[in-house]
Amino acid sequence: MGYRRDLVILDDYPTNGPNFKAFLLSDEQAYDFIICNRIRHPCPHAEFTTLNMTGSAYTPIARFFHWLTAAFLLANFLFGLSLENLPLSPIKLQRIAWHKWTGITILGLVSMRLIYRLLVKPPPPEPGPEWQLKAARLVHGSLYFLMFAIPFSGWCLSSAAGIPVVYLSLWELPALLPKNKAWVDGLKGLHLGLNVSMAVLVSVHVLAALKHHITDRDLTLVRMLPILKRHS
Repeated sequence: MGYRRDLVILDDYPTNGPNFKAFLLSDEQAYDFIICNRIRHPCPHAEFTTLNMTGSAYTPIARFFHWLTAAFLLANFLFGLSLENLPLSPIKLQRIAWHKWTGITILGLVSMRLIYRLLVKPPPPEPGPEWQLKAARLVHGSLYFLMFAIPFSGWCLSSAAGIPVVYLSLWELPALLPKNKAWVDGLKGLHLGLNVSMAVLVSVHVLAALKHHITDRDLTLVRMLPILKRHS
């Protein structure tokens, strides 16, 4: 059986996305090569093939950094909240130390992640309205800023309070500020405000990813979480 090479673009299915689907139909079906980006009603006579597009997904290392950092951020945020209601005691002091260790670990992870991102460019975003692409860049940039600012603000808070940060009880980190009790309350407010901003932006980030996956049905979330199946 022969095959024709007619290229047909389906209405409302743009082909400029990083991943698209191909259907190969026989001669008897009039045209055999259909490319589309979103399939709501696939042709029942088609042989389905998903084309592998180079650069369409994040690398395993990028995904590793993303999810490990996310796990540490969530754990340390909840951990920090749990400290508020604890009375001053050796247990609370130990948990504060763990909170600081986790924050320094996040700082290291984010540093490595940023270096990797600069060396290995991420895939381009899915096509969308210009305002949406600008909003995504703003949120991503703000998240990176906060992932650095929050650990540093906590580190500065400890320094101003005259309490050294001893990472894993092994390495005492240098003080970022001189001891000054007058700065403590202001730095506490700053640290809290940055964390609240992070919680808001992470919520926006998660909701946007779900919107891409459920409503737009594109590959934004799948590229970072390949175990998800794309909606058809």
